[in-house]
Amino acid sequence: MWLWVLVYIVVAIVSLLFLLAIIGSLLSKSHEVAVSLDTPVPPEALWSLITDFPGQTRWRKQLREVRLISPGGGNPTWLEIGARGHRLPLQTIVSEPPRKLVRRIADPKLPFGGEWVFLIEPTASGSRVTITEKGEVYHPIFRLISKMFDMSSTIRTYLKDLEVAVQSKA
Repeated sequence: MWLWVLVYIVVAIVSLLFLLAIIGSLLSKSHEVAVSLDTPVPPEALWSLITDFPGQTRWRKQLREVRLISPGGGNPTWLEIGARGHRLPLQTIVSEPPRKLVRRIADPKLPFGGEWVFLIEPTASGSRVTITEKGEVYHPIFRLISKMFDMSSTIRTYLKDLEVAVQSKA
């Protein structure tokens, strides 16, 4: 009797995972989200803060360490190590100081990928930075789960930390 109960439980779990995978595969693999922040500092100062990758450990709360892993002939790749130990290699693919920075995830084995586009514009009181995430979630179950959360939360956390850093420099 217990064997049949176990069989029913296993069949139910496998059926649920299969259903989630089907639903996830029907969702778009890619997403795009943008968030902006107005700052009291000029574009050049904002650019210096954003592009000092190793220095970001001083102001990004979720970041423990940043290492250069490949100079890349103009397209350097940096490894970001988060507070919980997760590792994310990011390659700079566009650098137009102090206006535009594009960084992409440099590990094709991850279940997600994409890039962040930083655009910095001068304003009357300083500058505005807009970060656009152009992301992809490859695994259908992860894709379904990711749609249940705020896709802009990582950008918002970054910008909140950046705002604190800018205020301490202003």
